[in-house]
Amino acid sequence: MDAHIEKLVDTHSLKMNLWKEAARKNAAPYFYANRRIDVVMVMVVDPRTPKVVHFVDDHVALLYQEDSREVVGFRIEGFEKGFLPKYASLQKVWKLSDISKELATVGDLHITARQLETRMATELTKVARPILAKAGMKVPAFA
Repeated sequence: MDAHIEKLVDTHSLKMNLWKEAARKNAAPYFYANRRIDVVMVMVVDPRTPKVVHFVDDHVALLYQEDSREVVGFRIEGFEKGFLPKYASLQKVWKLSDISKELATVGDLHITARQLETRMATELTKVARPILAKAGMKVPAFA
């Protein structure tokens, strides 16, 4: 991580209650991708929720609510250029070549997209867990 980035809070002061509750309920996490800036995010709250970015390494950052210090997700920067090439399991989910469904209606497209988003969020969480654990954060997995 760049030495000039100052952490606003100690990683160990962040709480995981919202994330744990979502994982316990097996709630589908939100997935967001922006190719223009090469970022993906996984969140357990509405993506429009205000959040603070807290980097734990060169690519991965926790997202937390400033007032409560509750972790609401994580963000991966340099996703396609730097992070994705390191993980075959993510590459498989990221590519659409494995879609075998016939999409006959907009409804089919919507349902398939949501299923793929959930699958991507779940796989991203699996890959990010060891990185976040090194920073002292035990992130529950989604089933």
